[in-house]
Amino acid sequence: MKRMHAVLLGAVAVAVGLAAPAQARNLKRIAKAPGNAIVLLDLDTIKAVRLDGRTLHEAVVSTVNLGDPLPGQQAGTDSQFQVDCATGAYRVVWTNVFDRDRKLINTERSMAPRPLAIKPPKSFERRVVDAICAQR
Repeated sequence: MKRMHAVLLGAVAVAVGLAAPAQARNLKRIAKAPGNAIVLLDLDTIKAVRLDGRTLHEAVVSTVNLGDPLPGQQAGTDSQFQVDCATGAYRVVWTNVFDRDRKLINTERSMAPRPLAIKPPKSFERRVVDAICAQR
């Protein structure tokens, strides 16, 4: 049992290392994503911004594949979320996709502001929204 616990802790440590850029990050695990991945909230990136007459909270959320992706395959993402905590609505502003060596594979940016979307309770996206709003 101790060996299994040590293996699991080692996998999480590797995963957090994959998700972290050169500078240290203050990460909080907020969910297990579909497949073999975890979702981490970077607490140091949370900030309030005024847009369209309302206060939104921005934060960077990372997903990390706990498996063993091959070189060049997606191992994780960093995404900037904007959240309206009053309504539970959110949008993703940008997403960076990385391989297991933290080499950038792809960047997806929203050129025009996307509408804020509301997801049902207990959905994956709602768990991210709730985690961001709980930290403000």
